[in-house]
This record gives sequence, C-alpha cells and structure tokens, in this order.
Amino acid sequence: MKLYQLDMDEQVRRDIDRLPGNLRQRVKRILQELRRNPRPPVAEDLHDKLAGHYKIKLGDWRIVYRIDDDIVTVIVVKVGKKSGPEFYQAIN
Repeated sequence: MKLYQLDMDEQVRRDIDRLPGNLRQRVKRILQELRRNPRPPVAEDLHDKLAGHYKIKLGDWRIVYRIDDDIVTVIVVKVGKKSGPEFYQAIN
C-alpha cells in the first residue's frame, strides 16, 4: 500500500493551528488517515467549479482537498468553519 504525501500552503497550516484543541487533533488525525486512503466513505465529491475536490464534514467545519494520483499527493486546499456558500468561493 502506497502512502500519499500531504501538501498544503502555509495559510492552511496556520488555519489548522488556530482550530480549537479537540478539533485540531481530529483534523490532524483525518489528514493522516487520508495518506492511507484519500477517498474514504465520508468524503464527498464537490461539483461544478470545484469538480475534482472533496470535502469532509466535521459538524460546521470542513476539510476541502484534492488528490493528485500521478504524484501520490493529497493537496489540502482549505480547513475552516463553513459560514455559507462564500466558504467555497475562495477555492480555486
């Protein structure tokens, strides 16, 4: 079984570090699990402009990522509290 690499920009890392303690640990655990299985049953495909991206819901919080199977990498695009449709607007 191959392990996927995790890739995220510095802003996503800071957003994760600012999460409340119990949620931060949960997010980090999920990200590590994505290395083994980037398409778990709880991940939902996004559509339209965000086709190719996945989201994992944690109550009001979301982890949004995409997968590059060619370079065996999970790219974490955004982690944060969903406050409406504008949450997804900043994702490209």
